[in-house]
Amino acid sequence: NMKKTDTGFSYREFKTPEGDFIKTFNNMLHDWDGPAIVRADGKKEYYLYGRQIPLDEWKETQRDRIGLPPAKNPMFSTAFS
Repeated sequence: NMKKTDTGFSYREFKTPEGDFIKTFNNMLHDWDGPAIVRADGKKEYYLYGRQIPLDEWKETQRDRIGLPPAKNPMFSTAFS
């Protein structure tokens, strides 16, 4: 099932004949909210914008999205500090 948004981006969720559950964003494996692939055997794979990442890195992105503001996030340090 394809979901179109006002922005023109497309999200798609589907199940393969093998029983894997797949989520894509603009035809790339992607899911901010959980694994982009859940295999039929229960194995989870995390992807952001088509790039596979380990679970701990995915968890870091979650903390950055909802946790520290940029001013307190060391990833956003400036040359003026």
